[in-house]
Amino acid sequence: MATREKIKAIKGCLNEDCIAFQKRINFKANDKFCSKCGQPLFFVCKDCRMKLDNGTKKYCIRCENKHKDDSEQLGKVVLKKIGAGAKVVKDAAIETGKKAEEVVLGEDGKFDKTDINRLTGGALEKVTDITDKVKNTVKKKDLTLPKEYKKIKGQTPSLGFPAKDITVYRSDGEQCSSLVIKAIVPEEVSMDFDNPESTIDQLHRNMPDNGGLIEVKNGVTKNGFPYIYFILKHHMDYNGIPQGNEYSMNVNIKHIDKVFFINSSFSEKGITGLRDSTVYAIYQKKLANKTKPFEGWFKDPYDSSFEKGFLMNESEKEEYDKMFPDHPLSKAREFVKYVVNNN
Repeated sequence: MATREKIKAIKGCLNEDCIAFQKRINFKANDKFCSKCGQPLFFVCKDCRMKLDNGTKKYCIRCENKHKDDSEQLGKVVLKKIGAGAKVVKDAAIETGKKAEEVVLGEDGKFDKTDINRLTGGALEKVTDITDKVKNTVKKKDLTLPKEYKKIKGQTPSLGFPAKDITVYRSDGEQCSSLVIKAIVPEEVSMDFDNPESTIDQLHRNMPDNGGLIEVKNGVTKNGFPYIYFILKHHMDYNGIPQGNEYSMNVNIKHIDKVFFINSSFSEKGITGLRDSTVYAIYQKKLANKTKPFEGWFKDPYDSSFEKGFLMNESEKEEYDKMFPDHPLSKAREFVKYVVNNN
């Protein structure tokens, strides 16, 4: 029986008038139509967006060759640097009339790290620093989480998709209750690390009436691992009685040879609504039109025309986290910053 080739390519909209085409929004392999304009989707090159015959390769032939050329060029640069180091020794020996080994060994007659750094312009220190980071990362194949999150034993929740090494953590404070689930997942169920716009688009399409988008961000962790995350808010109630807000966050990190998935929730405890009311009092004083007290207060952070759901409000901007460090949203951002800066 013939084996089916793995899908590697992304899908894209080829309608040049469509915002999905203009913003290079990526779609999944099983998506058939563009969510923006309704036109059919096609497999496209990740770099130049040229239409591909099938989805078995990420790049068209031209871009694939360019990536190969870039790798070869990098190798030539490294060799050139090595050759330049040898030339430094030779030129210095000629200029001073000394033997080459005297130039290399320096005044103390011994060859050590100081001499290498002297001859290579500090290159050894940079290489050593990178090597140490790689060694530390390889030793520690798991993610480092904040110490305040304690592991809960005996709980392995189902995530609804393939996952392994599922671990649950919890942290409780006076104003926030936090639950974190960490797992290893297949790369195909991860968000696209290079395209936060596709995650924003998908979240908008599936936004519940009691939910609102807070932020979607991507980048590289301190140790060089790609990451992407989003934060959503949900208005909670029990039998029609408001119970405050809960902020849910999903994070993907491509860590060495695996993809980590972190699902977390940060819920309000105690007196709720303090952040909203305090910031609104400040906001109201700045309003030009007092007859519209909530004008501009609720707004999607990425699309001002998007009105579905329980929209983000002014008090949920990151600039107010310092005023309310124990608020669930502040705790969510604090958590993801720690993960990014310590892995």
